[in-house]
Amino acid sequence: MKPSIGVYMRRLRACLLSRPSLITFLSLSAVFSAAHGPSVLMQHNDRSRTGAMLQELKLNHSNVNAQSFGKIATYPVDDQIYAQPLIVPDQVINGREEVNVVYVATVNNSIYAFDAQDFSKKEPLWHRNYNDPAQGIVAVRNTDVGQNCGEYKDFSGNIGIVGSPVIDDESDTMWFVTRTRQGNKYVQNLHAVDIKTGDERANSPRAIEFEMSGTGSGSVNGKIPFNPRTQNQRPALLFSKGSIYIGWASHCDTGPYHGILAGFDAKTLEVQRIFNATPSGEEGGIWMAGQGPSADVDGNLYIITGNGTFDAHKGGMNYGQAILKLVPEEKSFRVASWFTPYNYDYLNSIDADLGASGALLIPDTNLVLGGGKGGTFYLVDRDNMGGFNERDDSQIVQSFDVAQTRHIHGSPAYWNGTNGQFVYVWAEFKHLRAYKFNGQTFDLPHYAESTMATPDGMPGGMLSISANGMKAGTGILWASHPASGDANQAVRPGVLRAFDATDITRELWNSNQNMARDDIGNFAKFSSPTIANGKVYAATFSNQLVVYGLLEEGEGTTVPADPIFDGTVYSFLSAQSSSCMDVPASTSDNGAQIQQWTCNGTDAQKFMALKQADGSFSLRNLSSRKCFDIPANSLDSGAILQQWDCLNSGNQSFRFARNLDGSVTIRGVASGLCLALQSSESNDGIKIVQKNCADAVDQKWIIKQ
Repeated sequence: MKPSIGVYMRRLRACLLSRPSLITFLSLSAVFSAAHGPSVLMQHNDRSRTGAMLQELKLNHSNVNAQSFGKIATYPVDDQIYAQPLIVPDQVINGREEVNVVYVATVNNSIYAFDAQDFSKKEPLWHRNYNDPAQGIVAVRNTDVGQNCGEYKDFSGNIGIVGSPVIDDESDTMWFVTRTRQGNKYVQNLHAVDIKTGDERANSPRAIEFEMSGTGSGSVNGKIPFNPRTQNQRPALLFSKGSIYIGWASHCDTGPYHGILAGFDAKTLEVQRIFNATPSGEEGGIWMAGQGPSADVDGNLYIITGNGTFDAHKGGMNYGQAILKLVPEEKSFRVASWFTPYNYDYLNSIDADLGASGALLIPDTNLVLGGGKGGTFYLVDRDNMGGFNERDDSQIVQSFDVAQTRHIHGSPAYWNGTNGQFVYVWAEFKHLRAYKFNGQTFDLPHYAESTMATPDGMPGGMLSISANGMKAGTGILWASHPASGDANQAVRPGVLRAFDATDITRELWNSNQNMARDDIGNFAKFSSPTIANGKVYAATFSNQLVVYGLLEEGEGTTVPADPIFDGTVYSFLSAQSSSCMDVPASTSDNGAQIQQWTCNGTDAQKFMALKQADGSFSLRNLSSRKCFDIPANSLDSGAILQQWDCLNSGNQSFRFARNLDGSVTIRGVASGLCLALQSSESNDGIKIVQKNCADAVDQKWIIKQ
């Protein structure tokens, strides 16, 4: 069968984009106008992991604003989304031609294919779950792993598909890893599926089983078996030169584990080659906060390892805390070059993984940039990374402080724009920064920084770029980060921001400007936004994919702002129980806990909405004349709503978002959590609490005047 016109167009785009000199004579709009847009086939867009979508023809500085741009669709899924959404245009699927598709993976081992342009239907084009509950095969859970930390909280439930899948649009194949448990048996499977149907390809799935030579942690008679329970498949997958590359680290350093990178034949799924970062030691995880291995045009791979045994400077084979260049050979990898910071021992002692970020290959250079929990960027030559110098790091191209020991997670983003080449990074606790690259090194100090910092806590901002090549007015830096609190071991509300990439002091838009319409839900840790064809696709921990775009393209799915009005009196009925929010016995006592009670029309169940300067509302009871209040500015899920003297403070301010079913969700401004029933019971007296926001009936309220 001949390839479709969509396949021909994708091949043409790939050819042109790999040869910048051709694009000099062809406008990008001409290159892409005959098809429905570009693809995003892997985490952070390309094998260099730049995070840049340079074929964005719709979004620009003039239309990404609160008046023209916002949330236009949500797609429900069965669990949290850790993986970055992927895009393939121009598909023939379910009997329809030229369909643009967005692919979403969840930690419940599900893959969804949704229409990326037409949001009139919520049903997926296809959905496959790769568990087998009838046989007792379910997704691994956080309670199954990570005992080194006691109660393991880096994940809050299932740990199924975590590393971002990768797609080859020539063969219409997607690869990903599922993690399952059947009783006490743990399995990691490599899958290859047809992107048009979700059906398994030949030889798929294949259980990941191998052993490595070594005497390190977990070894038996000079062999280290792959441990499917303790090895955390955290980084995104890579497809390069006919092989699928997969990396592993740990769950909170629970052993035995090693930093492992394995290559599999893309067709047979058989293991081809394996690299163990610590064969005679321990740890050295390859996790990179979800970024995948990078690859150059020759197929050489670049990874960064975390805390672990290091003795390469003494002739050993252990590469903890290292940036490495690996050359794939027939049955193994060869370490072609490497670098380890002079203070690696100190970094180990404070759990400061160098490998908390991935390797960025700076385009049109021979340079690699990386940095981790130590807050320092290291710029190294790909062919001569510098090895180890016990006194300092002066042997490498450049090193400089970015975050004063605060963590750098994931990957920086790169753009060669109208005013030069820039790398962007947003470390935890810090302001977003832009560093100008002069072709050889970075100009110091930083070129610019944002006017706002991320909240105190992990992980900082996850970044992506959209632009129409180097065209003025089109470069936009997108950032996803927690709206409040520390998202390392807790689910936190998120915010999506857009900045002028030529001047990051200028914020164009954010999802909290019109929260009733644009609220993103819960932050997806380490997942960067995906941009394609005028849309921004955001993973969330609210069990939904959120789509942003120009409001005129929303197909009627946008929701109105301000579902309540200043000075108006309302009652709030639970969509779950049909009972009303109520002040117990009309008391005026500070600290009285708000409850649900059978609706009776009394003033104890009536609340006046008072609009604040930031557009949020306080709610004052007609009987007590006290306001809804989150005790002591608590950020805890489960904190009980009370009444208190009205103070116009953040813990007394709430935002309302209308749901598509007509109900509203009420989110606290200070905590970012949503008001909900304490339990599923319908009894009078059940307390009103704040919970992590989710599309759940106990968090939905019906407004009555």
